[in-house]
Amino acid sequence: MKRWGNHPAVHALEPVNEPWWFSDIPVLKGFYRAARNIVRSINPDVLFVFHDAFITDANTWNDTFPDDDMENVVLDTHKYLAWNGRCEWIGKYCDDYGSMMRSDSIQNIKYPVWVGEWSLATDVCAHWLGGFNDSNTEY
Repeated sequence: MKRWGNHPAVHALEPVNEPWWFSDIPVLKGFYRAARNIVRSINPDVLFVFHDAFITDANTWNDTFPDDDMENVVLDTHKYLAWNGRCEWIGKYCDDYGSMMRSDSIQNIKYPVWVGEWSLATDVCAHWLGGFNDSNTEY
């Protein structure tokens, strides 16, 4: 932030991409708060983006920042369909994706929501895609 935080090309900052879904959420929230304070101290106009650790739930994240202190805060979610089972019709992937985005768990989040990593990710071909030593090998 000190070196590039005021550069005109810097619009948003996300301090960590895809934290583990078994992360200690109170610790992760504390990290997000501290990171946001650093970002704001350098450039309060930069959007602070935080990832949902694949727990897209308003009850989990809505208390991360107070209602009167949400300026320039965005929640990032990545919705992969690789673990939803194989579909023979591409429209099913689109329908499933739309259903996820219309769910109460997303609609009730008080922050603007960005969907990052815009890929359907319809297979789990990468060796560590399911996580590191998570026994996530059923697909």
